[in-house]
This record gives sequence, C-alpha cells and structure tokens, in this order.
Amino acid sequence: WIAFTVVWLLYFFTPLTPWKYAKNRWWGISVSLVILCCIGLEALSPSIQQRIASVTDLQYQSNSERIIIWHSSLAMIADHPVFGVGPDNFGPEYQSVYMRPEAKERHQRDAHNTYLSIAAELGVVGLTAFLFLLFRLMRYFYCQIRRTDEPEWPMGAFFCLVAFFIYGFMNSMINTF
Repeated sequence: WIAFTVVWLLYFFTPLTPWKYAKNRWWGISVSLVILCCIGLEALSPSIQQRIASVTDLQYQSNSERIIIWHSSLAMIADHPVFGVGPDNFGPEYQSVYMRPEAKERHQRDAHNTYLSIAAELGVVGLTAFLFLLFRLMRYFYCQIRRTDEPEWPMGAFFCLVAFFIYGFMNSMINTF
C-alpha cells in the first residue's frame, strides 16, 4: 500500500506526466479524493483500525519476526560481506547458523527485504550490481518519458520500478535460486 500510494502521488503531483494529460490529472485527483473519503469512512470499522494499528506494533508476530530476520540477515552480511553466502543459500544458512533463539518461524527462505536478501546471498558485489541495474532502468524510462510523444509505456515502466523499489524494503520479491 505504501508503494501504491507513493506511485499514485508521483503520477498526479509531479511534472513527470506531460501537460497534455493535465485534464486527466485533475480527473484522477478527484477520483483519488473520493477513494480516500471512502477509505476514511471504512477506517472507522474496528477491525480495520486494529489492522492499521498492527502495522507499527512490534509485538505483532509478523513485525517482530521480520525484525528478527533482518538482524540475522545483517549478521550474515557482516560475516560474508563481499560475495555473500551464495545463491539460494539464505534459507540453509539462516536455519543452521543465523537463526536467533526468539524466532518463531523456523523455515525462512529469504530476508523479507529484497536488498538484505540479495546482499546476504550475493554480497555487496551482487547488491551493487542489482542497484545499478535498477537505477539505470529507472533513469532510462524517466528520460524516455520526456523524449517520446506517447509516454504511456515508459511512464508505466518507471512507476512499476518505483513501486518495486519501495516494496522491496518490506518483502523480498527476488530470490536468487
């Protein structure tokens, strides 16, 4: 939801979109406001309020487990900084060496963070290559938005990469196996 919100705001409130889409921009802002009002009304529901509150609750198992895995991932990266533990070796290494005693979920295969997973398995070398590729693609599509008369495809690709980048901080979408 964070990635979606950032991309939605980026689309409507930055000069990325060409001015010929200004009419669509105001239409989209109006639709966004209606959606936000509906979400605001829905947020009055006790079950939704409880779910929203759980996002920042460190006692909530999903959150606490993520932090435990992140600490283990950082230890793995510290022990194998250059080339990591190897492709598809996060799970076995985590379970045999790096799992903390307070961990409840015993069969993790990744770090629940794209960047920590890549750094743990492929080291700083692999993470640098991945980030170079990601930012190079983002720059390419950003430049293509300005160069073409029909920027829909490069704009869509750019926004997808921005969402991918943000989402990667909370979950791992790329496993090296």
